[in-house]
Amino acid sequence: MQYEVRITVVQQITVPVEAQDMAHAKVVAQQNWKNNEYELADTHSRLRREKVTYEALYPEHGAYER
Repeated sequence: MQYEVRITVVQQITVPVEAQDMAHAKVVAQQNWKNNEYELADTHSRLRREKVTYEALYPEHGAYER
């Protein structure tokens, strides 16, 4: 039998941002995130934290076959 499992990753990073104020810093960070500028570890000012969970989508009894 084949089962589907949902893997959820919650990631938290802290990055330095040059900005005029806190609101502008948030906008700059959002733009940088969308442009994939935080993919490398050297762009983070603190360690990256991740929380990973695994959830079986179908119980063992009655699972569908593919």
